[in-house]
Amino acid sequence: MDSKSQEVFKNKLLKEQKKLEVDLKKMNKINDYGSSEEANVYQFEEREERLGFGNKIKNSLLEIEHSLKKIEDDKYGLCENCGEKIELGRLKIFPTATYCATCATKKNSH
Repeated sequence: MDSKSQEVFKNKLLKEQKKLEVDLKKMNKINDYGSSEEANVYQFEEREERLGFGNKIKNSLLEIEHSLKKIEDDKYGLCENCGEKIELGRLKIFPTATYCATCATKKNSH
């Protein structure tokens, strides 16, 4: 992948990283429990839901960091399984893709 394309993907990844970091900070703000038992149950359920979303955000951030490291190492856009180029269309939709479409399909079918 040429350096201009890598720069485009790097900027896209950095933008998404900043957005996710802001989202994670917002999710980490925990509201006080309510004054009634019903409110407490609602707050507990909301907190559990936030923790689940928080974990998804953290995983996404790790994927972005991995992709940024691959850009640094000039290995971005190469399948981690077969070493072939990941399809440009796939990277445009899923910039943290680590497998080409063929290897991803094989991996998900097992």
